[in-house]
Amino acid sequence: MKYYLLILLFILSACQKESSLDEKYDKALTHKESKEYRESNIILFDILESPELSEEMQVEVYFLLAQTFYDLKNYRESIKYYKKILDSPLDNEMRKKSLFMIAYTYFNDLEMYTDSIEYYTIFKLEYPKDELITAVDFELEQINNILNKK
Repeated sequence: MKYYLLILLFILSACQKESSLDEKYDKALTHKESKEYRESNIILFDILESPELSEEMQVEVYFLLAQTFYDLKNYRESIKYYKKILDSPLDNEMRKKSLFMIAYTYFNDLEMYTDSIEYYTIFKLEYPKDELITAVDFELEQINNILNKK
């Protein structure tokens, strides 16, 4: 009987900690949406230090950090966090969005055309039937127009 009680307590404790991380994440998201980026990042970095952090939550935290740094126009830091998500499985929606945002940021914000072409090409290879392909093709066309004028 004690054994079952210990297991139950362990499960409840794990659920509570996961809920706690979800609550922290929601709080960080609220801060970001209110443009309180410092407060948001403090919470997100705290979440990353948690031993209870799941891979799924880690990806969500990296994505929110990337978006926050993008909003702050710290594009290189934003790309750094988007790239951390690229190790996720291909079917992960955040991975796909991250890959697109890396290419988009290299082109539209940093004017690093070669890097942008590289990541847009990877996107086309990995997600050939995705709804973003039209946007990717348009962006690649714009890059080629710029490069051909030089």
